[in-house]
Amino acid sequence: MRKVLIEKAVRLEKVPPYPLFDFNRVLKRLDKKGVEIIDLGRFDPVLALPGTVQKILPFLQDKKNFGYADKETIFKIKEIFSSWFKRRYGISLNPKTEIYFYSGKRETLVQLALSFINPGDKVFVCEPGAQLYKGCALLAEGEIEVLSLLERNDYLPNLSLLKNKNKDEGKFFFLSYPHSPTSSLADLIFYKELVEVALKNNIRVIQDASYNEIYFEEHEPPSLMQVAGGRKVGVEVHSLSTSAGIPGIDCGFIVGDKEMISGLESQCRLFSHQPNQLLLKLAEVILEEYETIINKNNQEYKIRRDVMTELLLSLGWRARKPKATSFFWAQIPGRYSSLGFCRMLLRKTGVIVAPGIEYGGQGEGFIRLCLNRDGEKIKEAGERIREHSHFWQKRFRS
Repeated sequence: MRKVLIEKAVRLEKVPPYPLFDFNRVLKRLDKKGVEIIDLGRFDPVLALPGTVQKILPFLQDKKNFGYADKETIFKIKEIFSSWFKRRYGISLNPKTEIYFYSGKRETLVQLALSFINPGDKVFVCEPGAQLYKGCALLAEGEIEVLSLLERNDYLPNLSLLKNKNKDEGKFFFLSYPHSPTSSLADLIFYKELVEVALKNNIRVIQDASYNEIYFEEHEPPSLMQVAGGRKVGVEVHSLSTSAGIPGIDCGFIVGDKEMISGLESQCRLFSHQPNQLLLKLAEVILEEYETIINKNNQEYKIRRDVMTELLLSLGWRARKPKATSFFWAQIPGRYSSLGFCRMLLRKTGVIVAPGIEYGGQGEGFIRLCLNRDGEKIKEAGERIREHSHFWQKRFRS
């Protein structure tokens, strides 16, 4: 009997792979040996569960709360978020036309790309940077143009590269600040220049501000919406789950341009999973004490950041102390690929870190470490790494 041959769509073949899948076999071997894994790779922090979450427990007893949320419930949560946004950024957003509540950021960004990017449209993405944005553009059959982020420019893109004489050409720009993986910040001066360039060159901006509420000392990240014209050039993503330290529920808000919000709502109504009453209630109780939750989490992140800073210094690894996000971007020994270094580190120590190549070709030569565990676990990870440092120390100094 002949087998039916099914090939992937060409556009799917172009989407960047996920390197961490390569670690699964190593993880299975370590599990059999009883080695405790310390995961400092993907963003998945172990933090105290916000006490306010207990308020949703009575809602678990009523079956109707597992059904789809109605328009009134969704509008209410958008009103609550709008009030918080006003307090945080001093900007009033229209809950009806300038805010969209999402459930599942990746799926929502794919729908956003499919809604507005036509085949052949030029799409600017930054590297190093999350390959999610490139994947979204490729699925929509956009034409990718990579902007290199350099340390000497504080990992900010050269906005002059966005300029194009053909103003009728469709153009989009995905960016994300505070930045993963480098933890770099964008200020209002940068956003002002971005808006000016976008308006002059017919560019739609999609700014992922998921890590805006993870910051230290006085380094409070601004919003693109605070700049005059910011709402005219695109949208900005704010992650409720990331800020609250519970990324697994993956929900938040997209704010900004009315046309893009309207188009996204129409697209997601047809092709995306709709939020249920329980998720909306969880979002509501988190927003009730959002400032308190953010402050408490940031105090814990600061403790972890300071421990990690001392650890990396003691190991002789070159990395900047982050002003925001929970990420360290560290240089690795020159003779290793980032994937090979991470694989070796996992095999020898049981510590997971993210290879720089996961963030595009410009990320090669670096690793990203995330403040997922408390200070004691980070110290333990450091001791394990130090114990095996002779494997790469000589090469690192050469």
